[in-house]
Amino acid sequence: MTIAWFVFGLAFLFTFTGYFLLWKIPQAQSREFSKMPRISIIIPARNEEKRLLPLLNSLQAEKSLIKEVLVVDDHSTDATALLAKKYGANVISAAPLPHGWLGKPWACYQGAQQAQGDHFLFLDADTSFEKGGLARLISLYFENDAPLSVQPYHRVRRFHEQFSLFFNLIVMMTTGLFTPLQKRITSQSFFGPCQIIAAEDYWKMEGHAAAKNAILEDIALGRALQDKTGKSIRAVGGKSMISFRMYEGGWRDLIEGWSKNFASGASLMPGWMLTFVSVWITGLFIFVLSGVAPFMWQDNVYGIGYGVGGLITVIMSRKVGSFSILTFVLYPVYLVFFVFIFVRSSLLKKSKKGVTWKGRKIDL
Repeated sequence: MTIAWFVFGLAFLFTFTGYFLLWKIPQAQSREFSKMPRISIIIPARNEEKRLLPLLNSLQAEKSLIKEVLVVDDHSTDATALLAKKYGANVISAAPLPHGWLGKPWACYQGAQQAQGDHFLFLDADTSFEKGGLARLISLYFENDAPLSVQPYHRVRRFHEQFSLFFNLIVMMTTGLFTPLQKRITSQSFFGPCQIIAAEDYWKMEGHAAAKNAILEDIALGRALQDKTGKSIRAVGGKSMISFRMYEGGWRDLIEGWSKNFASGASLMPGWMLTFVSVWITGLFIFVLSGVAPFMWQDNVYGIGYGVGGLITVIMSRKVGSFSILTFVLYPVYLVFFVFIFVRSSLLKKSKKGVTWKGRKIDL
């Protein structure tokens, strides 16, 4: 074996670590309900006029499963409130943001205070259900009535949205729930865009007050639920159930949005998981950067390696979103962008500088 094929084998082994972390994402199935659930849907919304319509339309198609839709208008300067009222939602005007609270937890908390259902379904405004998706979500939830969260499938439409690829993959990988060992792993993750919780459990932990100042309020909420209710939390993927668009507003939204979340998320990642993710990323970089060594071009080993890295990345990408087939060629570009945002986020966090998100300054 030449040294070129040894490098190829090492890179392949490292890269396959990522595929192991996303081995299989189970799909939810619908069932008939013996008792009609009383679901209150709570949507925090700040300047979401351009993103809210797909969600409201998808809810109309399954309104028999819904007791009420509450849209908490968080001081929007666009037509968010008017649009929500037009589609029959109960619009709540958010009170001024109290000291020590961040915007999303405060909006969700106010919505829950006025909700009348036995179960609360919190949804980000940029989500929307697939046909029959709400029924599948409720079916999955009532399998054991434990708090459930879903990471939506990413519907990618514009070029800059492709650059969310590695962030999407890592969000799913770091749960540990989608490996071949998934049945032996207890969830420590609670995805933010879609969460369904019994009202009784929600108030046992004092609602979003338990995560009022957390940038990653979903993780804080999940931990509080486990601590206060004694129940396990569950997290699943949303393909064929619920999808979303991420940072479709443009490059600034994309950069600020991921910068806001990622360094904080990495600091909460278990050491073994951080090691696995790092090994996977290292393998991809070996495939890409090994071409600087002349011996890697013997027998076209470099070209084969680059292609294998692209193929594995494309297969993984389709598990979490509708990413383009161009990923096969452009994955090094997306990878470099990920590293740039991760470094930027870490520096902002270390220097205690914040980011501006939806018109508000957020300290990291």
